Amino acid sequence: MTAHTYEYKQVADEYDSSTYDNNADSKYSTDIHRRNINWQGYTDNKYINANELQLIQQYDKQPADTQCHYLQQQDNAQKLLVLLFKLLDRIKARDTVEYIIQMLGTILLDYDKRTSSQQFTTTLLQLQHSSGTGSPTNKSSTIDIYTPLLRIISNLGEEKFHSIVIHTTSQILATLLIAALDKHYLTPQSPPLINYCRFLSNKLQSYSNSGNYRELQFILQSCKILLQHQTAQQVFISVGGLQAMAEILSSDSKTGNKLSHNTQLLYLVGFNLWLLSFNDVILQKAGELHLIQKIVSVVKSVNIEKVVRIYYAVLRNILEHVEKLQHDPKAVSNGTSTAGQHLIEEMIGSGLLSITESLLRRRYKDPDLQSDLEYVVKTLRVSIERLSNFEIYSGEITTGNLSWTPAHTNEQFWRENISKFDAEDYKLIRRLIALLGDNNDEVREVAAHDLGEVARFHPEGKQLVARLGGKAKLMALLKDKSQKVAKSALLAVQKLMISSWESLAKSSQGGVQALVSNKK
Repeated sequence: MTAHTYEYKQVADEYDSSTYDNNADSKYSTDIHRRNINWQGYTDNKYINANELQLIQQYDKQPADTQCHYLQQQDNAQKLLVLLFKLLDRIKARDTVEYIIQMLGTILLDYDKRTSSQQFTTTLLQLQHSSGTGSPTNKSSTIDIYTPLLRIISNLGEEKFHSIVIHTTSQILATLLIAALDKHYLTPQSPPLINYCRFLSNKLQSYSNSGNYRELQFILQSCKILLQHQTAQQVFISVGGLQAMAEILSSDSKTGNKLSHNTQLLYLVGFNLWLLSFNDVILQKAGELHLIQKIVSVVKSVNIEKVVRIYYAVLRNILEHVEKLQHDPKAVSNGTSTAGQHLIEEMIGSGLLSITESLLRRRYKDPDLQSDLEYVVKTLRVSIERLSNFEIYSGEITTGNLSWTPAHTNEQFWRENISKFDAEDYKLIRRLIALLGDNNDEVREVAAHDLGEVARFHPEGKQLVARLGGKAKLMALLKDKSQKVAKSALLAVQKLMISSWESLAKSSQGGVQALVSNKK
């Protein structure tokens, strides 16, 4: 299944690449176009023969209408494309290679002006692949369309290519790969597909360290082409692509760049996540990548309508996946539906319902966005009715979205649920200890309080909190800049050190009891 069958909700029209026009890139592209390549010299050096020289001269530097007419002759188009790819494989000179890439980009990518571009792509694939064998169909026209392009985007040779050339090459490769997948020439095990997905994933990972907006833009545009196909999605996810893309949404503190202020880049990340959200695999990966929290952070802080719309389209897709899996016996038995349920708990724990209700009151003009908002609200409300108090509480801890909701101060809640804190090697206790280092004062305050309640109600709570490193962190919080956090930490420490907290609480009319009453 390709994204051609997806309901695009017109989101594909939102992105305007002109927003990213870079003067240096445009100038370099113009400089490439103006180059006069000495094709005769390549004849002298035996790179091309006399017939091939004539072939390329009949096309190169001709008026656009002449070039279009030339390419409309199928035999001409096939011979020229074969020649250009052979030259990419033979010639190493940067100026010539960049010029050939620009020629190929014009032929294969310029869909607006050349309606035959898809036909040219088909021609190349037929020359590259025979029916299921993976070898060229025409031995006299043997070409390798993948290797030269992969070599150029790796940019590892002596001649370093300009970023705009890498970008064009990447888009050509993505276009060829998705067409090959559509025609079943490639499988998930095909090296060209795997190597290209690794290239994209590595580049996305490098952004978290470099903060290079322009390079990120180029890579996301290539992803936007490739990830329209489900097989490409699976390979991309398997080589760490989804993880790298999710990391971009939380890379601000590392790079010093605020992606939330770059609307177009944020939108492009969302668009690619939307494409990936049609794949069931995202349910298994989203939890471990904390993807829901990152998406909620975006819709909570960004007010641009098209950005809000694309991220809510992602959320809706995920919720629809979960709903479908809940009625699938196979998904229930293999645990996939459970993973989906955890994502809903994360949405609830992160406060998505209240955020969405607030956005819904704005009455957006876009009917798709309005519909998605209504769907998310309806689905989360139904889910909350089904969930127990502990499941909602667990969602809060998992997302780190702690606030003074009723469960935290309800003794009955703690008495009934304290044994559940043992699950998954004390996962929730470990998470509470980690949240003591959160930047938000209220999160630290509530986490300290809850650790005190663990010490108070769990039979081995005092030893557990101490053994897992919680006691030392609570002691450090006694000097926290926030008075409320310091008080909450003091109460927790006292619960760790005092054997009978209830007796102390009853006998202390000032001291501890006063601190309890002041926790808010």
